[in-house]
Amino acid sequence: MGRSEWGFLIGNKDDLIHVIDVVKLHNAPENAENAGETLEIYAMFKHRKKMYLCVGNGGGRESTSDFFVKNYKGPKIYWPFDKPKWWFDTKEEDYVWKLSNAPGLTSDAKMLQLSETIFN
Repeated sequence: MGRSEWGFLIGNKDDLIHVIDVVKLHNAPENAENAGETLEIYAMFKHRKKMYLCVGNGGGRESTSDFFVKNYKGPKIYWPFDKPKWWFDTKEEDYVWKLSNAPGLTSDAKMLQLSETIFN
């Protein structure tokens, strides 16, 4: 299986916290059998004054998508198979946060850094 990516429209800090909470729920040990591979939040970028959070995993796209349908109640999700063309035209300067810029931090510390970077 290849890598799958979901995009989340983020309008405010509550939207971001909701996605983080859903990712944590997805990755919880009790969901391991039916939620797909472990998700990772790895980037946020800005396009036309809107923020988008990139979340992905190495496989289990169908079960992960089903999990989001059942558990995510926020703004728009961009599904792995249905992203707009502009999604793939994102330039380096459009990114406001990248996981690769947070080496050595625990997952929770990375999410805190993301939250503080974006909304403070």
